[in-house]
Amino acid sequence: MTPARPGLIFLLLLSWSLLAAGQALADEIDVQLERGRGLYQEGKLGEALDAVEVASTLMRQKKAEAMQAVFPDPPPGWTADQAQSQAVAKAFMGGGITANRLYRQRGGKGRVKLEVVSDSPLMQGVALLITNPLLAQSAPGAKLIRLGQDNALLTSHGDRRAEVQMVVDGRLLVRAEASDLERAAETAKDFATRLDLDRLRRLAR
Repeated sequence: MTPARPGLIFLLLLSWSLLAAGQALADEIDVQLERGRGLYQEGKLGEALDAVEVASTLMRQKKAEAMQAVFPDPPPGWTADQAQSQAVAKAFMGGGITANRLYRQRGGKGRVKLEVVSDSPLMQGVALLITNPLLAQSAPGAKLIRLGQDNALLTSHGDRRAEVQMVVDGRLLVRAEASDLERAAETAKDFATRLDLDRLRRLAR
């Protein structure tokens, strides 16, 4: 029998460890859901709700991590920080999932912050503005635009700062804020369209 090569063994162990880490989170979600079911059947409704909320929080954390992959690589002339995400339980201001990434202009002061918010009450106000042209026109510096297949709200704050907001599939709020830039509005629109919206839509389901 030919002995296994050390490099192959290392790769196998690494693959198993990564698989185990992902499986551990899934197993903990299953454990909390089953625990909640058992407590419910015992009539312990408060403890059952706590267990289900823990499972819900773990699922939101998993979704938050997946949302980090929707942000684009920095275009030429830009650098980018690592994408970040956070999941907040519904008990805190309605909850929600937020992921963002900051882009910095090479050799300049320009900044663009891309942000995605999921399952948050914040989307209701923006969605109302986007679907109601009269309300949108009443907001200072705001106008309705079209980005791809989605309506969006473009708000200019002076000459060097602008923000694009759009609601995707009624569950996702996308923001692109450009600052300290000439043509800030065009830059904000360009970065917003670079997001992987197809992946976002799949995550929203």
